[in-house]
Amino acid sequence: MPRQNVLKYKIGVIGSINRDTIYQVDGNKIESWGGALYNLAYMNKNNALKIYPVANIGRDSYKQIIKIVQSMKNISTEHLKKVSEPNNHCFLHYHNQSHKCEILKGGVPQIKYNQVKPLLDCDAILVNFISGRDIKLPALEKLRANYTGMIYMDIHSLWSFLPIN
Repeated sequence: MPRQNVLKYKIGVIGSINRDTIYQVDGNKIESWGGALYNLAYMNKNNALKIYPVANIGRDSYKQIIKIVQSMKNISTEHLKKVSEPNNHCFLHYHNQSHKCEILKGGVPQIKYNQVKPLLDCDAILVNFISGRDIKLPALEKLRANYTGMIYMDIHSLWSFLPIN
């Protein structure tokens, strides 16, 4: 029987994993997980990838999130850090098809450079700015200075990069 070689690309994913509560126009409520977890679930389908997420996860959601991530065969949990703060929780209220109100409560600390440093040997890195406060700007700048590979940014919010007047 011929040997099957499966090339594994190392992909780093930096971002927050949110708990989502969605209130639909028809009044139905949906509870789910979002943020960088969407990226992990999608990439996990590709057997040629080994994914290394870096995230701070709130004490109130850590066990549930770890259980979900551990069920994904191509994803490491070694850089998922439990923190004492409550996890990010996004509340989405859809008023109609084109108008919604989105409120983010809780808030895990921003990721620091020492947390992303283990990703320097990855083939590519995805930064998911779901909250806009996912990684400290100095940490991102230091990552770019020390990492020669491709960094892809999925920008939902640039809250932390906007000047406050």
